[in-house]
Amino acid sequence: DGLVDLMTALQTLLEPSRVYLGQRVVSIERTERNWKSPYRLCCEGGQAYEADAIILALPVHQCASLFSSLGDVLTEAFRAIPYSSAITVNLGFDEEVAAGLPAGFGFLVPRKERSRLLACTFVHNKFPHRAPEGKALLRCFLGGASDPEILELSNNEISLLIRKELRAILGIETLPLFSFISRWPSAMAQYTVGHEDRVMRIANLLEKYPRLYLAGNAYSGIGISDCIRTGRDAAQRAMDM
Repeated sequence: DGLVDLMTALQTLLEPSRVYLGQRVVSIERTERNWKSPYRLCCEGGQAYEADAIILALPVHQCASLFSSLGDVLTEAFRAIPYSSAITVNLGFDEEVAAGLPAGFGFLVPRKERSRLLACTFVHNKFPHRAPEGKALLRCFLGGASDPEILELSNNEISLLIRKELRAILGIETLPLFSFISRWPSAMAQYTVGHEDRVMRIANLLEKYPRLYLAGNAYSGIGISDCIRTGRDAAQRAMDM
């Protein structure tokens, strides 16, 4: 039922008085080295928390924004990992369109086709509970490293572009029952040439900051399973400190 289930499950396993939700951390500060809690997390509104250890499970460019008080070198190292942006467009169709779609979970568009549409998922087939019986729910993907300019288009321009692409590929002439556009700026870490060196540089710099650990998909794998793996590893290291 969505990624929020992961957070809900974690929350039920923890002592409620130790879980703080809906608070945005704006900076991380180093306290005195001989303190039991070496870090202070400062949140919007002035609330602050002291931490024995910190696990950063954020996109690296957001990690960079938290460390302005700890040094420009670490901030620059975080920002050296590039990210791409994306747009998703969800469209609902009636029974007639649903019946005319090919079998399967969707399709990918090869780069040689010179299409701005990257992929389309037939959500009603992949996750049947996401759409009413007999209806079609299509999720289209745009952007990526090869087309960052797509985010500059208006919602109306994106809708027209998607309808044109679906008409050419799937023969869909019918207007959708609804469409919903989501924009995801700087959403996906890019493992470009030199990525391993950039990750190693971050790791070396973090040696100066004990009990500070990283988790997420920007380092050694981009899938959900990689996020879980790095989260478990970071948690174990924090508990073993």
